[in-house]
Parts: sequence; C-alpha cells; structure tokens
Amino acid sequence: MAPKRNNPGPQQVKYSIIQFDQAMFETKLDAMVRDKVEQIVNAMLDEEADLIANAARYERSDGRKAYRAGHYARGFTVKAGRLALRIPKLKGTVLAFKFYFSNHNVLSS
Repeated sequence: MAPKRNNPGPQQVKYSIIQFDQAMFETKLDAMVRDKVEQIVNAMLDEEADLIANAARYERSDGRKAYRAGHYARGFTVKAGRLALRIPKLKGTVLAFKFYFSNHNVLSS
C-alpha cells in the first residue's frame, strides 16, 4: 500500500494568485482612451484642413485655396474626459470645420 500524502484540500489553500486593483485599471484605461480619442480627432482636423486648403501641409500647389497659419488650442470635453485639441488656422478662406460642428453631439453624449 502506498504512503498517504499530506496534500492540502481546496478549502485549506488560502492564498491569492492574482491581485487586481479595479480603480487603478479604470483610471489607466480612461487615460488611454482619452489619449487615443485626442489623437484621432486632431488627425481628423488636420485632414479636413488639408481638404479645405486643397493641399497638404507644406505642399506647393497651384490649386491651393488657403495657407496654413499654425493652430490654436481648444479644450473639448467628451465622455472620456477633457481633450486638448489643436485646431488648424487657415489664411485665405472662411474656416468651418464640418467635423467639429456636425459631431459635437455625438462625442459629448
């Protein structure tokens, strides 16, 4: 007959394998989402400025309708938090970003 081992039963094991901090996870996840949303919105604003100007940044073109004149900072609050947007300035055209006005309600809901 084989000797009997002293293996602890399932009720005797009282240690934690993984510890999970829910608050820290949510804070880091919120920051990651906010950063990605900010990057995407800024890229969309730059792309729309290129479409309005009919030329990319630093591109020399005969069909250019406007010229870049830097950008200005604008805060924008969405569900993910406060975004720091870089709104492009254009010289030589009336500037109206379709994205900003048409999607304002979608982003803030």
